Amino acid sequence: MTLAVRLLLLVALALLPPLAIQAWTGLEQRHERESALRAEAVAQTRALQADVTRVAESVRQLLAAIAEVPAIRAGDAAGCTAYLQAVARQYSTYSLLAVNDAQGLILCNSAGAAPGEYSNAARAYHRRAMASDGFATGDLVIGVATGRLSIHFALPFRRANNEVGGLVLASVDQAWLSAQLAAAALPPDAEALVLDPSGTVVAAARNGRPIVDGWVGRPAPEALRAALHVREAAAVEAVGPDGPERLFGAVPASPTLGGIVVAAGLDRDRMLAELRHASERNLGALALGAALAMSAGLLGGRRFVLAPLTRLAAAADRVGGG
Repeated sequence: MTLAVRLLLLVALALLPPLAIQAWTGLEQRHERESALRAEAVAQTRALQADVTRVAESVRQLLAAIAEVPAIRAGDAAGCTAYLQAVARQYSTYSLLAVNDAQGLILCNSAGAAPGEYSNAARAYHRRAMASDGFATGDLVIGVATGRLSIHFALPFRRANNEVGGLVLASVDQAWLSAQLAAAALPPDAEALVLDPSGTVVAAARNGRPIVDGWVGRPAPEALRAALHVREAAAVEAVGPDGPERLFGAVPASPTLGGIVVAAGLDRDRMLAELRHASERNLGALALGAALAMSAGLLGGRRFVLAPLTRLAAAADRVGGG
């Protein structure tokens, strides 16, 4: 092995510790950043769930008030219609307010339907509310009376004898819910999702805009639906409805939401990009420094070590030759 090669190896060995330290530091920073992203995904999901829960709670309170109206408890269709129409004029949030009897037949609604004009017995909200005798959420459907893509909330009401007389219900347009979701403050390219109890996408938003085409009314991927049903808060990696894998926050379901699931999905690659670029810049600088050090070592070795030794060896040869 020539002396020049030995010098280069010596320089390389001297550069190994800082390179190893940089690699270790980069891995530690990435681990810390990913842990922070997981915590942020959970925090964003909690905030989204709180927003949607407030909407559902306001619906529940309105339905609870409607359920106590004497005309509704008595099954007075005319009085019920007049009351619901008056309430609907004050609450533009709801596309329809209605009352069904225990068999699912319409008693009255804010659109002025005649008693028995249609039945809601097959609707998911009717089955859930009657089975639980409590507040329930339906699946995303086309409203019978409105013809709009909507999600329904229902609450049983009682007759004077305390028997369940049927349900009071409110219909919320999907477009309105998506607009509310789009107003949530999320990181760039993060997605907000609301799934109904059947796992269908009710509303979705990204970068302050609702997402409709290819999303709403479409079942979320099975792996995502399963991952979002947790008993303890966690962050899960799953493919969103649009295909790319994201880091979704998963939190225990809110009883007020009646089976609705809310999640925020972060674009992990985007949020790690800055850290990755910084690591690449640091490694690039170290590589450049290593190349310069090895070049300097090679040039300096030739000038200050190899050249004098070569001259000394030549002189020794001349001396040896007499």
